Amino acid sequence: MANIKKIEPLSEWVAFELDTTVLNPPIVRLKVSPIDLGEIKDLVDGGKGTKFSMVEKELLIEAVKEWDVSLDGVALECSNENKRKYLWLLLGLPVKAKEGEKAGQVFAHELLAYVSDLENFVKN
Repeated sequence: MANIKKIEPLSEWVAFELDTTVLNPPIVRLKVSPIDLGEIKDLVDGGKGTKFSMVEKELLIEAVKEWDVSLDGVALECSNENKRKYLWLLLGLPVKAKEGEKAGQVFAHELLAYVSDLENFVKN
């Protein structure tokens, strides 16, 4: 008999290191909820030149439930207004390349891959 593991509605803290000078340090820490890729009609092809649609960006913004982001040393509240003002822009920045990679993926692609992988939300 197969046992289904419990899926948590919120991830643990996950950090993304961006390849930018816009943030100092260039690390975005988030707690996110999962996204069902079936909800997205125009799927991306893993970051190979595909532009993110407004729908995809909105889904990612909605998936972010908590964050650790500050501006000029002041922590920013994780409000819908702030997410649309700041996260919207951060989604287009590259993630720092992993060892052996020529260039990192765009943050939006990395975040989409994370929130669409239910293994990241399985309770141990």
